[in-house]
Amino acid sequence: MSGFLAFAPAGEKRFRERFGLDFEQFAAGQRFRHRPGLTLSQQDSRDECLDTLNQQMLHFDEAFAAHTEWKRCLMDSTLTAKVVIGMTWKTFARRTRLLGFDEITLSRPLFGGATLYAESEILATGDFADDRRVGQVKVRTVGLDPAGAAVAALTWDVLVARASAADTARGGGDAAATAGPTERHGSHEEIAPGVFLERRGLFLEDVEVGETYEHRPGKTFSAEESQAHTLRALDQSPALVDAEFARRSLGAPPPINPMHVLAVLTGMMTKTFSRIVANLAWKNVRFHSDVLPGETVYAESTVLAKRPSQSRPGQGILHVRTTAGTADGRRVCTFERLILVYARGHGPYEAAGY
Repeated sequence: MSGFLAFAPAGEKRFRERFGLDFEQFAAGQRFRHRPGLTLSQQDSRDECLDTLNQQMLHFDEAFAAHTEWKRCLMDSTLTAKVVIGMTWKTFARRTRLLGFDEITLSRPLFGGATLYAESEILATGDFADDRRVGQVKVRTVGLDPAGAAVAALTWDVLVARASAADTARGGGDAAATAGPTERHGSHEEIAPGVFLERRGLFLEDVEVGETYEHRPGKTFSAEESQAHTLRALDQSPALVDAEFARRSLGAPPPINPMHVLAVLTGMMTKTFSRIVANLAWKNVRFHSDVLPGETVYAESTVLAKRPSQSRPGQGILHVRTTAGTADGRRVCTFERLILVYARGHGPYEAAGY
């Protein structure tokens, strides 16, 4: 066991998701393997170019790229850099400020369909004179393909909160409340001396009936994302996409599409319940009030029942109830789910490098 925790006690049989290490937990020489990876598409690269005003045709013009030495469009390098840093968030979630990069190097070409993973090494730690609530960490993060070949390397400096400055709302759990760690609640597995693999969720044996897990971080919804997800689902309901119609008929701006709210709340569960084989069902889904643009929603899930699968050895079924509300306590949605979950020692994790 690494001693690093993914949950903090928040009451009797209640746990709050907690991400990132405090500054005091970092030491030079540590190495962290980040999970999950991400498979990038040519569409991802194209969208990155459009969103960032990038007019380099090598990234989005296949006819042009066919005449280059690459013969196809190259992945936008800024997208590669963003994804590699983004993958590190579960270990560095308590960062307060990214100070900069000493160097960003790209050692192999990437094309649509490439899958990336990331590993980080702590190069140095030290005080930060301007703010004693944080410490400075120097990190080298390498982006890797599934075979382990390096495709990018980034050396960066980041400020990380000290344990004494832990902020429950920001970090997803009070570091001071993490006494008595248990193996099932570890955030990292030490797979070799000083080498830590980020862990993903709880196995069937790791949860008990009656336990509640508070999901963090919360999600602040915007009108723009609601409209985009509504239209992508082929839904053109005026109350959701026509602000003038909503103003006249509802007397308010369009609410966040409740189907998008349900999708986000389901997604929030995946950090605790990521050992899923399949989502079997939602039951008793109720939308108690609209989520409005700009509101932040938090969710928690309680385990109602669990049992071994009768037809799938090494798997079991969890019955979970999720409740979600706004930051000021207004309830917005409740639902139950039946999920098929791997038992410990089963599943694709070892073979897939998880």
